[in-house]
Amino acid sequence: MIRFKKNDYVKVDYTGYLDGDAFDGGSATDTMIDVANNCDATQKTNYIDGFSDGLVGAKVGDEVSSMMTFPENYQSSDLAGKKTTFKFKIKGIYKPVTMDTLTDDMVADAFTEQKITTKKGSGCICTAGTRKAGRKFQVSGKYQRS
Repeated sequence: MIRFKKNDYVKVDYTGYLDGDAFDGGSATDTMIDVANNCDATQKTNYIDGFSDGLVGAKVGDEVSSMMTFPENYQSSDLAGKKTTFKFKIKGIYKPVTMDTLTDDMVADAFTEQKITTKKGSGCICTAGTRKAGRKFQVSGKYQRS
């Protein structure tokens, strides 16, 4: 079984708890996290320090927790300065893909049905109707299942 490493992306469902109760705005499903940068892998929005620390070493199917403290100046006074726990369910582990690491084999494997190929040096891949293939490879988010 593949274990998550610091430079991988991980797809999770998560819920935040304050004093044992889930709090409003503290949960999400099918979220792709870039743990090395502690941010959303597709939108690149940052998380609170410590948010994703508990994910390293996990494998698909694991449920793990991270304890963290919200900053004193956090916008929600209900959470500012408070210790919380986030529980994560690991749904997938992915390797970041860049144009430098993208190969013809990766494209062929992910988009067999669409018969898409790459053009060396073009800097882009045109993909129409790739939602189905996106389960394995997503060009816009630049990740590939491990």
